Amino acid sequence: MPVLILFGQYDFVCPKGLGDDLFNKISTTDKKIVISPISGHDIMLQDEVLFCNEINEFVRIHRLIPI
Repeated sequence: MPVLILFGQYDFVCPKGLGDDLFNKISTTDKKIVISPISGHDIMLQDEVLFCNEINEFVRIHRLIPI
């Protein structure tokens, strides 16, 4: 199962270390963690371009039906 983890560098609700721990505990080899260098807890609002680009690319790569 592919996994994408998105975190904000300045997220003090769910700090980056939590994302690192989660990433290390996921057993799949198809995993990616992306840390926004400018956002806090609201990555989808504070770094919308990075968020949308990463989600779109992840879905494009892992979609079951190719375009």
